[in-house]
Amino acid sequence: AGMWEKALQHLNTMLQGEVQLDTITFNAAISACEKTSQWKKALELFRVMAQTEVESNAVTFNAAICASQKAAVWQHVLQLIDIMAQSKVETDAVTCTATISACKQSGVWMEAMHVLNETVQALLELDTIACNAAISACEKAGRWEKSSELFGVMLKGEVELDIITFSGWIGSCDKRGGRDDTLQLLEAMVQSKVQPDSFACNPLIRICEKCVQWEEALRLFGVIAQSRAGNDTVTRSSVLHGRQTNS
Repeated sequence: AGMWEKALQHLNTMLQGEVQLDTITFNAAISACEKTSQWKKALELFRVMAQTEVESNAVTFNAAICASQKAAVWQHVLQLIDIMAQSKVETDAVTCTATISACKQSGVWMEAMHVLNETVQALLELDTIACNAAISACEKAGRWEKSSELFGVMLKGEVELDIITFSGWIGSCDKRGGRDDTLQLLEAMVQSKVQPDSFACNPLIRICEKCVQWEEALRLFGVIAQSRAGNDTVTRSSVLHGRQTNS
């Protein structure tokens, strides 16, 4: 039997033997189900826990939320968040990250933004994964201005920026042709010492080219040439085209 099956067998034995169950026992079983992607079993245990009036805590909710997030059933995630609030159990970074990731997977950007705003208001520590997921959700929904806002939140909140962060926001800038944001973004990328790859920088060059800013395109090309990613054919042709257009 697998880990989650053994956990359930142990729990059922305790229930049949009228042994007093506690939060730790349920949490272990729900976590086992979450780790093995048995989200339905995790939620079933969560309901049994409520029926037996065993107290739930942040670990309980986080395990159930993470199980639902992995299964991309965002409606269940939001329901669990509501129950968590009603139960007056405080959310933490794990709760928020899993919830935002679930919203991203389902393309519900408004819910992702709502959870992120609540995280900021609750003075919880934002992490890179949560912010990246929110940026991605906004980008997929075509809410590029929201991606820009989130990037600003990350800079102000001193959240670590990685290539996924930049790639998501660059994609948004490329789609809406935001030249000013593009220059700010590149500067932040240099300061954060994130190594830009061709997938990230080629859209930046395209934006500069569209704005007839061939000098910026050449400067970006220099950044790419010095990075690990090197300079691919698309990048070179974009820069050359910009020079030819403006010569």
